[in-house]
Amino acid sequence: MKSSQDIEKCIHQLVKILYGKKRNKGQLSQGKILKILYNNGDMSQKEMQEKLDIQSGSMSELINKLENKKFIIRLKDNYDRRKVILHLTEEGRRDVERYRQEYQNQMTHYFDILDQDEKETLYEILIKLLDQGELPHQTRE
Repeated sequence: MKSSQDIEKCIHQLVKILYGKKRNKGQLSQGKILKILYNNGDMSQKEMQEKLDIQSGSMSELINKLENKKFIIRLKDNYDRRKVILHLTEEGRRDVERYRQEYQNQMTHYFDILDQDEKETLYEILIKLLDQGELPHQTRE
């Protein structure tokens, strides 16, 4: 019989496999910025910094890297010239879409080892776990 710790270790390894393959930590943060802009549209640098809960120096470094890759541009706010607006370029949009397609291909390939009954059982188990909500030691802000 497997313990909760055994299951937790498997889940942790699975998460590392699913989310840790393609991008390193810096690329993950850059990817988060691109994904947020892709899903939500233009956003001030300050709003993005708060959303990601990172220091202003780290935020500036990430933005500089994305700007150098031509994935985003910084615009001045029309109403408040002190405010910097982050805008996803067409190249940035293509990068997000390319990454999403690669990720979807990986997921399809990864779960192809399961037959339909196994997929349905796994889905039911995951839903049951998700219905439990937060883990007991977590708190909501």
